[in-house]
Amino acid sequence: MSGYSPVTLNGVGDTAAIIIQMPAVANWSAPPCYALGLICTLSDGATLTYSVEITADPAPADTGHWNLHDALQAQTASANGSIGFPVTGVRLSVSDYTSGSVTLGVAQWP
Repeated sequence: MSGYSPVTLNGVGDTAAIIIQMPAVANWSAPPCYALGLICTLSDGATLTYSVEITADPAPADTGHWNLHDALQAQTASANGSIGFPVTGVRLSVSDYTSGSVTLGVAQWP
């Protein structure tokens, strides 16, 4: 399993994309090489609304084509999710902010 550097927001806006790297050779006896675990953690006392967005753009960019994750949208508490299909990028978006921060961590199998 590998992890990506987490991203954190402490205000309204979007993080830069976490670029998802696919393994060069698939290990067919392991879970799909594109399976991702998503962990969103709010700081103590945070009051904000966040969503996770995904893209399949070849070169993810701020102005690209971003879709909301099926479950991790309009969240106001720490939450976990996953992606079981290929994507090229993941980012965190905060739409409403009063205080605190949210951090998105991403882990990939294998």
